[in-house]
Amino acid sequence: MGACCGSKKTKLNFSKSPCSPVLEPSQYSPSINIKGNKLMNHSSSSLDSNASEKTRINNSVFQFKNGDHYSGDSLDNQPHGEGRYIASKGFSYSGYWKRGNPHGIGQEVYANKQGKFQGEYEDGVKNGYGKITFEDGSIYEGQLVNDNVEGYGILFWPDEKVYRGLWKKNKMAGRGRMEWPNGMYYEGQYENDLKHGFGIFYYGKGRKMYVGFWKKGKLHGKGLMRNEKGEDFQGVWNEGKLLMKCDEKDSLDFEQICQENGFRVFF
Repeated sequence: MGACCGSKKTKLNFSKSPCSPVLEPSQYSPSINIKGNKLMNHSSSSLDSNASEKTRINNSVFQFKNGDHYSGDSLDNQPHGEGRYIASKGFSYSGYWKRGNPHGIGQEVYANKQGKFQGEYEDGVKNGYGKITFEDGSIYEGQLVNDNVEGYGILFWPDEKVYRGLWKKNKMAGRGRMEWPNGMYYEGQYENDLKHGFGIFYYGKGRKMYVGFWKKGKLHGKGLMRNEKGEDFQGVWNEGKLLMKCDEKDSLDFEQICQENGFRVFF
């Protein structure tokens, strides 16, 4: 983000990428786009000729030629302290500033009810803890780094799906847990919004579950599949398809693997 608020309209949306088509064909995971309206540096030359700036640091009023409006504290003809910026097209920022940049706690509200952001800024950039409310009703709460969802955070969907875990550049990456309202859950590694690495998928029906390895959202490598009655076998999968079942000498000790990686699974 740059300095001071601009009026460019921002579209908040999820570009959706499918989770495993083998296990949950109708479930999706979001790639988050949270970058808000860019904040543009309005110098004193951008002010209307009849704009008023009071001599004190507080209670300043700026009216810009493009119709944008700022009211609040200022220093050296720049927003500084606490104030509110309203863009001509409906976007607004309310909160703390430092020499023309949002800095500290603030809130962005987007035009036409497209969503809002509440959280921490550092020199015009979202950094620290924040809460994003998206146009579709989804809510993210957690860490942000350089305007990106990154670190630990929780995403709540309107249909009651919940993801708790790690993110990198607006995508699920690292260890996380996805829960569905019907009782299904996945706990394990993610990469680029997809199950990737070691993980456990519980189907929500009886004792049926899969424990093993994944690649780009599909079962891939060795794993243990258990049916609803608790009967299980080990096998080798390739991109979601079972290639072969393993005999005892080729089997892995998945209980030990789970314990070593901090997963609580009752075999």
